[in-house]
Amino acid sequence: MQPSFPRFSFFAVFIAFFLLSGSLIGQTQDEKSIAKMKSMYMLNFSKYVTWPNGVIQDTFFIGVRNDDDVIRNLEEIALVKKVLGKPISVVHLEDFKQVPTLHMLYVNIDPAMDLDAIHASIADAAVLLVTEGYDLEHSMLNFVNDGEHLKYEMNKIVMGTHQLKVDETLENLAIRVIK
Repeated sequence: MQPSFPRFSFFAVFIAFFLLSGSLIGQTQDEKSIAKMKSMYMLNFSKYVTWPNGVIQDTFFIGVRNDDDVIRNLEEIALVKKVLGKPISVVHLEDFKQVPTLHMLYVNIDPAMDLDAIHASIADAAVLLVTEGYDLEHSMLNFVNDGEHLKYEMNKIVMGTHQLKVDETLENLAIRVIK
């Protein structure tokens, strides 16, 4: 009869390896899974931001610049989900002429673009500006990837200048807030 100790050791090593390999896989996120998370974050942002009355009519428009994976994810989501009870329309932006008609704008880092040009296109419209890789001083919500997790920062001052109100739940989950 074989002692139970070796079987226990093998089982413990197997479980430890399984847990370790699972955590290592979870730590290395590929670009598509990150894009999917960004898309889900953006939809969740819309639940905690209040736009001025009458701004959102029949459709919730989300513009995306410089991130094809996010566009694809948002288009898939738009087939089955709504934002604030409205259907979602995803707009692939080549320039910023359409920005005043949007409700949310996502811009991934683009060395050729500066936030001043983006702000000029928004003017004083109630457009939620979500960025990645830009300075928070000029953004509203900015994605930050610390290598393990996707997080976001918030600039309530800029949001307020665009007549957007944010629920404190969204504020409390931000890793940094400018008030």
